Amino acid sequence: MSIEFLTAKAPAKVSEIAALEARLAAALPEAFRRFLEDRGGGKPIPNQALGESAQPLGVGVNRFFTVEELTERHKDFGQRIPGDLLAIADTEGGNLVCVAVDGDRTGAVYFWDHELEVGEGEPPSEANLTPLAADFERFLECLVPLDVSGTEQPMQVVSAWIDPEFLASLERDD
Repeated sequence: MSIEFLTAKAPAKVSEIAALEARLAAALPEAFRRFLEDRGGGKPIPNQALGESAQPLGVGVNRFFTVEELTERHKDFGQRIPGDLLAIADTEGGNLVCVAVDGDRTGAVYFWDHELEVGEGEPPSEANLTPLAADFERFLECLVPLDVSGTEQPMQVVSAWIDPEFLASLERDD
């Protein structure tokens, strides 16, 4: 695994994983199962996923879910993402990284874009899915630290607005 973690979670117990698989009525892909047994989830350093041509895919992982969080996300998103996918991590903007746990694409990793999901009450669609990697191990390998050193100028705030009443209260407190 090429990505480091800022926060570590306790490794998942085999019994916890088995209970999750029973709820899903599907076995977790082996590479993802090993990740949970070894790491349990957690927050990686700021990162981005690179495609096969080393081009950024526009996706980075904010947090990999623990077994408990996987169960919660399955309840929350089970009707919003295709039935063979399991949300395993969150990204910026409320989007998800998912792994296929059933069918022909078992083990494949996808980006799920909530901005493009179908309307409420409609069945989940594939239209808001972007393939990221053929399996979880390859996905971890394509995650690299986010490098901003190549930018010509550091990021700067160009303008900001502050509520005049809030500003006045700050000035009074000084």
